[in-house]
Amino acid sequence: MPAGPTVRRKGRPGLAEREPTAGDRRPTVLVEYTGRTSLVLRGPVTGRTYRFRGEGMVLAVDRRDAAHLERVPALRPIGPPAAVP
Repeated sequence: MPAGPTVRRKGRPGLAEREPTAGDRRPTVLVEYTGRTSLVLRGPVTGRTYRFRGEGMVLAVDRRDAAHLERVPALRPIGPPAAVP
């Protein structure tokens, strides 16, 4: 699957670094970071970068990565899956 362009989004911390493409419209899971420092993880299935910039930050994580990322003690699912817009 071709990757979309890499972008930096000012004022919107925590979004994946890659702009979503039509093929990326997959269900996601909301995950909250409970750690005190920043945390950067790469999704083991999608290769997506997830940046948590501090305690309480919530990201929509691709459900294929979520099962792996939820094993990190400072991450927890907080709600039902949401569709990526």
